[in-house]
Amino acid sequence: CPPAAAGAGLRGAIDPARLRGASSSYNFPTKYGKTIELLRARSAAETLEVVSRCRSPREERALLGAETASATAPIAFMDRAFSDPSLDPLSQMLALDYRTYLPDDVLVKVDRAAMSVSLEGRDPLLDHRIIEFAARLPADMKLHGRAGKVILKRIAHAKLPRELLDRPKRGFAAPIERWLKEDLKDLTRKYFDRERLARGGVVNPDAAVPLARAFLEDKPVSAKQLWTILMYEMWREEWAS
Repeated sequence: CPPAAAGAGLRGAIDPARLRGASSSYNFPTKYGKTIELLRARSAAETLEVVSRCRSPREERALLGAETASATAPIAFMDRAFSDPSLDPLSQMLALDYRTYLPDDVLVKVDRAAMSVSLEGRDPLLDHRIIEFAARLPADMKLHGRAGKVILKRIAHAKLPRELLDRPKRGFAAPIERWLKEDLKDLTRKYFDRERLARGGVVNPDAAVPLARAFLEDKPVSAKQLWTILMYEMWREEWAS
């Protein structure tokens, strides 16, 4: 059957709460729900929207309310970004990343980290000639099975030791889980206060406060969920109050 039909059937057939080991697996219900949503995705835009978010639609509605959650959904923006029918789905995803994730996330981290120690960062692979060349490559030369950066790796293998390249990927993510539980623990407690959240009027305290409490008790809660709420609440108090 089609993936969308398979996703709908699987969601109804299996309750993640009853799966053995699910309760002890890190954030299993959210990961399980995301897998189902991926099976149901009908376009590249929907697929990218699912893999990019840190909360399921159900969790979003619980934290923000149905009206606010629907207003913040990025799918309409993504549909416009994916409107070029001449591009294959992978190229559409990469084109959107060029305009959003790359300048607004990755390059911001690099610049702030480098400048904090008075270093000027350079990104030679972002030379416009390389980007234009890569954009014209067919999808199977960018992604082969689960292996990405196919051409770049072939070039690197000819010049660098294989043991340096053929190893697990090392992420570039900030250690937000440790920060929220250790260095920023006081901020977590301060901003996930029931009265403070109620005054803000956007985040539902009945959903957010128990989530933060469970996280600080080392229960399987995604740190990204708390981080986005914390950043918003700090911004709101500084600029929107």
